[in-house]
Amino acid sequence: MKMAMIGGAAVVMATVSGAAMADDATWAGDLKLAQADMTPYIVPAAEQAPEATANNAAANDVKAQPLDAIDFDKGDWRLYGYASGTLGGGNHIYEGHLGGGYYFFDNLSINLELAAGYTEFNSRGGAPAGDTGNFGFDVLLRYHFLKGKDWRGAKWSLYADGGCGFRYFGPESFPANGTHVNWTPQAGLGATYELKNNWSLMGGARFFHVSNGNIYGGNKNPGYDSLQLYAGLMCKW
Repeated sequence: MKMAMIGGAAVVMATVSGAAMADDATWAGDLKLAQADMTPYIVPAAEQAPEATANNAAANDVKAQPLDAIDFDKGDWRLYGYASGTLGGGNHIYEGHLGGGYYFFDNLSINLELAAGYTEFNSRGGAPAGDTGNFGFDVLLRYHFLKGKDWRGAKWSLYADGGCGFRYFGPESFPANGTHVNWTPQAGLGATYELKNNWSLMGGARFFHVSNGNIYGGNKNPGYDSLQLYAGLMCKW
């Protein structure tokens, strides 16, 4: 009788212990699943929505660029016009210019300008003083070497430019006792200042030379050296 009771108690205890161990195992398994559910999951770029991927890439590009690198980028075009006048030796060349520039490197452009105007000149070598018309073109390189923003966020730049061109003076030749056809080497410094809607002010000063390069001989090449001042408008196209 006692043995039967002891055996029954052992069976009951074994059953209870087995149930407890099973409950412990179930609880441990649930805990591991809960911990797994709490592990953050990072969505790979390939699984992200196209819009999110594009926005992230655009944001990274903007962060990678300095604020002053937005303008005058490679591939940009600029159209511009300005008025100019020269100072030197009592002679004056007044012109209007229309030009366009292409930026083949960041901040560096090649520009073609058309020019036409009116010239006043002094007497020289026995030739009388007078005035005449002129027209021609210039090819210039322009490099924006310094850029920034002012207190209101408007962008500005400083640049150097230079090149050479051609002028025809007529009906009178220029300079006095010179020729109708001349070359115009030039170089100087200038600045741009943003207004709004892709428009900017531009202006500067250049050394401006007029001569025929001695193609007609020294006695027909008096030459003219001057300071050219100019101001106008530039538009991003």
